[in-house]
Amino acid sequence: MDAQTTAVVTLLEVATWAKMSGMSLTSQSAIAPVLSHFLLFFITQYAVLKLYRIVIYPRFFSPLKNLPGPKDGFPLLGQFLQILTSNSPNEPFLTWSALWPRAPFIRFLRAGNHETLLINTPEAHREVFHTYYDSFEKPDFMFRWVGDITGWGLLFAEGEEHKRQRRLLQGLFTVRNLKRIFPVFSDKAEGFAQRLEDSMDEQGCATLDVASAYLMSRLNVTSVTIMGLELDQLTARDPEWDFVSCYRRIFHPERIAGMLILINAMVPIRRLLPVKAFSDHTRAMAEARAIVTECVRQRIRDVERAAEKGKKFQSVIGSGGSDLLTMLVEENQRQHQGSLDKLAEQELVDQTLTFVVGSHATTNSALVWASYILAKDQSIQDKLRSEILEARARKGCETLLWEAIDRLTYLNNFVREILRIYTPTVTSYRESTKDLNLCDTFVPKGTLFYFAMNVASCSKAVWGEDAGTCIPERWDSLHDEAADPYAFQTFSQGPRICIGKTFAMMNIKTFLVEMVHRFRFVKSPQMEALGGRAPELQCPTFTYVPKGSLEVVFERI
Repeated sequence: MDAQTTAVVTLLEVATWAKMSGMSLTSQSAIAPVLSHFLLFFITQYAVLKLYRIVIYPRFFSPLKNLPGPKDGFPLLGQFLQILTSNSPNEPFLTWSALWPRAPFIRFLRAGNHETLLINTPEAHREVFHTYYDSFEKPDFMFRWVGDITGWGLLFAEGEEHKRQRRLLQGLFTVRNLKRIFPVFSDKAEGFAQRLEDSMDEQGCATLDVASAYLMSRLNVTSVTIMGLELDQLTARDPEWDFVSCYRRIFHPERIAGMLILINAMVPIRRLLPVKAFSDHTRAMAEARAIVTECVRQRIRDVERAAEKGKKFQSVIGSGGSDLLTMLVEENQRQHQGSLDKLAEQELVDQTLTFVVGSHATTNSALVWASYILAKDQSIQDKLRSEILEARARKGCETLLWEAIDRLTYLNNFVREILRIYTPTVTSYRESTKDLNLCDTFVPKGTLFYFAMNVASCSKAVWGEDAGTCIPERWDSLHDEAADPYAFQTFSQGPRICIGKTFAMMNIKTFLVEMVHRFRFVKSPQMEALGGRAPELQCPTFTYVPKGSLEVVFERI
């Protein structure tokens, strides 16, 4: 935008200069002097403008300059290098939050000295995500980071388009519909547990890399519950670029590749830097979209053929069950018949990919960290197992239905505590679309806000000195700010709260119920070697997961 503005101003200046000099712009002799003056004026003015924006404005004239924030940045790069090279995706932000625990917003500088505000307190989260939610949008670079794979689904839709999409999708996530999906969660959890038991040695033990095993297991569950197909049923154009390999390349890249992808989101360099990390990432996104597009097209055909015969299409979930894509296509057909709004094919693809990415990111991360905590703290594990066994005894059955699982208080507290400390999604950004006054702070239009999900949920000022410790009992009696919904932002809050929250909780709880009642989680030699330290984290990343493996020992009960 600065370059375009400067170019227009320069054209007017050159035209004025030529007229005052009595020079005809159409003459052959005028080309060289006009071009040289244009370049001279443009380069000089553009350099001055950038000097003002990058150096002078943020330091001397910005209305945000006096907000609390770190001062240890690099010239022209601010705190960007510190964020990029940190050992944890949220390490710098948690450090700053601890330094200024009561500041609603903390100012830091990204590359190019672009001012960014970290949303810090529950009150600030409420202002951004509820009170003035319609005065914010996701910035363009977020789409370059995530949107290339999810498209313009519910995650990136704004304003009236977001309201339209949410209205069309809301019915998918009713309790009645989710109960149709629950059997697959239960069956897949039982199948995973049985395979683990079959792999045990004579002492009834098995060591499992939960980071890798859960990634594959949860991705398959996600595929079946959302698209109605097992992973090996998803047709790829190239076997070397199947859905699993594409997913790994996109969301679990090597550290250098992850850094380049993050830099490209901030400054689009992908086309200027033809490196393998970019070409692989780009192709992986294209191949994944192609696989899901074919799946959506086939499902539309299947539903239409079944409707012509007066029947309902049945996916692999089986009789009486369904998957989100089938329900979405069926609902879309009903909308069309009633001459109401409906989702186009591309929108169906975008929504499906949004559901896949959102669901898998949450459940995979949560279950990895749940297993880690259960292995570390046997008392939590014992209480959880006792509650599950008591519920099974009351019901007199081996398998608990969702109604019974959802009433397990300690399980609910444990899952929320895991999601509070180990918030699966690392970050998001919002950008103000107009001047605002937030928490008595004037914020000009175009200000960027950084939303680190676990900043409020891990704040000692909100949750106490033991904020970083897993204590499920704390949820029995939350006090003061901790009782504020905006102190727990795992699924966001306000009008844009995660539409699939209950879906994710059902997935996580069902798996834990099956695993905890059958196995004891024990520290592996790898965990013992950490000596109480937390595992090294993947960084930069989309989701909060360990770097490399995380081994847990499972013992048959």
